[in-house]
Amino acid sequence: MEFFRLYSRAPAIVRADKSADGTLPARAFQYCEPVASASAMGWYVYPPVGFSLMWTGSAVLFLLNDDTEWAQLDRFFLNDAVEEYLRYAPEDLHDCYPSFLDVFKDGNIVQIWTGYAVRTQPGYCHQVRSPINLPQSGLFQTFEGLIDSSWHVGPLLTNIRILKQDEPIHFPTHRPLAQVVPLPVEVLRQQPTDTHVVSIPETEGDFWRSWRSTYDGRNSSRRGSYAVQQRRKNAEYSKFSSSS
Repeated sequence: MEFFRLYSRAPAIVRADKSADGTLPARAFQYCEPVASASAMGWYVYPPVGFSLMWTGSAVLFLLNDDTEWAQLDRFFLNDAVEEYLRYAPEDLHDCYPSFLDVFKDGNIVQIWTGYAVRTQPGYCHQVRSPINLPQSGLFQTFEGLIDSSWHVGPLLTNIRILKQDEPIHFPTHRPLAQVVPLPVEVLRQQPTDTHVVSIPETEGDFWRSWRSTYDGRNSSRRGSYAVQQRRKNAEYSKFSSSS
């Protein structure tokens, strides 16, 4: 997976970590491997500059950096990002520079450019989503997207819906704006796997043996039994991946 930093002031991409950027409770980080593993998927991306948004009910207003007066948002370009783009992009692409902020016709939906583009190797796409297990503001919702970036190479964007009126929302450069997760392209096919619902009278054999093993692990005096076993499995998966 390649990240192209098209705006040199944009904060560095950071590998997501099991502590969810230091926000997970110590108990969850240490003993809840499912939560920790999910938190560590992919990379954090940050706003290229600090800014604020506010929805009035009829328009979106924004503040950039240390501005003191709100301005109505339509489409906004970062001047120095545009200058940098024009300096390095091929001349026939000079009209293809991305905007930083765009408002959708719905009014309260804003598209935000991170300052990056992303490309994945053949066989992989990427998911853009809200940062996993980080506490989220109740003032906006992050839309999730799946992009086949093995062929579709464009600006790394995220879209948000502002949920409350007349409440300023701040986006500092030190707080992850989104999480980018590489995934196999098979997820784009959206083909349901074979599913069979088994009623409890029909449940027997291997299921109950696995249930017993899980139950014993969860109720043993030793914490983190799942984590220990999963690390063994991860080592097996790595060997399989290397040999295939």
